[in-house]
Amino acid sequence: MNNPTFKAIILFSWIFLTVSFYNQLYGQDKTDIQRFELAMIAFNEGAYEEAHELFSNFNQISQNHEYLAASYYMEALSSFKAQKWVNASEEFREFMAKFPDHSLRNYARYYIASSDYYIGDFYNSAVQFSTLLSPKTTFRDNITISLERLLWGYLNPEEINVLKRRFSGEPAEEIIHFYAIKHLYNQGKLALLLEEINKFNQKFPESKYQKNLQSFSKGAEQRLTRQLSIVAVLPLSGTYQEYGERILRGMKIGQADYQSSFDQELRIIELDSQGDPLVAVEEVKKLLESETPVAIVGPLLSETAVPLAILADQYRVPMITPTASRDNLSTISPFVFQLAITPEYCGKILARFAVDSLKDSLFAILAPDDKYGHSMATAFKNALENSGIKAMDIRFYGEDKIDFTIDFIEIKEPLLKKMDLLVAEADTTDSTFYDEYGKLKPRHEWEVKLDALFLPAYSSELSLILPQIPFNYIKTQILGANGWNLEEVKKIGRVYADSAIFIPDDFYVDESSKIWFGFARKYNTKYDEKPDKFAALGYDALGILGKAISNGAFYPEVVRDYLSGIKNYQGASQNITFDPTGANTQATILKFNRDHFVRIQ
Repeated sequence: MNNPTFKAIILFSWIFLTVSFYNQLYGQDKTDIQRFELAMIAFNEGAYEEAHELFSNFNQISQNHEYLAASYYMEALSSFKAQKWVNASEEFREFMAKFPDHSLRNYARYYIASSDYYIGDFYNSAVQFSTLLSPKTTFRDNITISLERLLWGYLNPEEINVLKRRFSGEPAEEIIHFYAIKHLYNQGKLALLLEEINKFNQKFPESKYQKNLQSFSKGAEQRLTRQLSIVAVLPLSGTYQEYGERILRGMKIGQADYQSSFDQELRIIELDSQGDPLVAVEEVKKLLESETPVAIVGPLLSETAVPLAILADQYRVPMITPTASRDNLSTISPFVFQLAITPEYCGKILARFAVDSLKDSLFAILAPDDKYGHSMATAFKNALENSGIKAMDIRFYGEDKIDFTIDFIEIKEPLLKKMDLLVAEADTTDSTFYDEYGKLKPRHEWEVKLDALFLPAYSSELSLILPQIPFNYIKTQILGANGWNLEEVKKIGRVYADSAIFIPDDFYVDESSKIWFGFARKYNTKYDEKPDKFAALGYDALGILGKAISNGAFYPEVVRDYLSGIKNYQGASQNITFDPTGANTQATILKFNRDHFVRIQ
């Protein structure tokens, strides 16, 4: 490392520090310092190794002498002048450890920094120079120049970021942060660069680097508008390839819409997750280390979305997952957004609808005894309680259950107890208690009226459960969730499913929607096939991001801020409103009405 300017700075600083040292030394009492003076004479004559030996002997013999600290200092300085950088670094550190409050402490640190530089330990050299920086440092300019040269010429960006965290809130942070930004500009990480400039300006509004930063910012924005990119991390091979490709095709329709509207290139970077979480993380991490996209779209499955959410948080890049519906996924990071409705929100939405629209007050819940069923039932129950209503009964059933008689008997019992008080006053014409012959019906045949039964059963279970409701003499409004399949509901027919209100499955699209119609026409023209919900979700993810970019969100953190404010976005797949955690709070609610479906929300 032969840098004449850098060495000239160190030489000038050594002269300055030596003069300062003599000023301190010879203002003291010179009694009994003959041995010390001999060492100083050797030093001044340039016999640094001899001086080092004499100072070392003095330190060993005169352990309690008043000039012991000065001798330790000069011992280290002799090593430095003899260009024994390792010894000098170690001896100056020993001096600082033995005499932590000595007035020469900062000078010692300066020589440690210089020694570490000559050794080639540039990171620790920068640490020492950074520690020295303060408004009161008498040779601040020299330190600043030395630190700047290390930050630009010798340290890599990772080391600089470590330094930035280490000296957060310290005088050196301003210089370190600027050079971290300068490296981002040099690497072409433009979106992250703009984010860091924004942070820097908030913290150091009067910085001497402002002109440099304005130049960086202007150049970055110009380059960014020409090379904006979005990452699509989807299964483009393997078991789920078909779904991944449909989402990607939908994104490309959205990409074409954006570019035709704004005459600006918007690149989609395709990454094949293969449906494997490890592959997805590896591919995305590799990309984020070299590029800064404005956002990530994907992945398909919740188990892949969890590790990617952690990665998105680490790199501070927003991620929109079109289909992952796991509860609390979006709470992993403020940079994660879910388009698919979670089980928790399904329960909340249906409960809110029932309370507000149906004015129901007597509710029961029958749900699968698994994680999904418990999540739906708990969300529904809590939403009821928030409205001042308590669920009358909650029942859970196992996977292989066929006969639900016991469950319905338990659900009916509180209502039958109330009817027990009325039967004595009823006459034989009351069909609730008496049959057509005027004979009292068995108690289990009394028909009870339950305002609503929340049934988040799986579609495959509907043909088994729904007929058993009237069979057990229960008249009620069915509220369904868990993504009921429309074809299954149609098969069951109006006898058992008529008037059922439910949130449909992930394949449902409202083909009467103008937005869907426009999207479907473009999709069919380009790919010669009819789109589905997955394609529409990809289209909506790109549409939301395009809207953010068109409003000036050119780098990830600003895109994230824009997404967090999305309310009632009219998409081809559904309407979208993100709650404070990034979960979509809007769902389609259908009613089965005489063999056809009516959208009621």
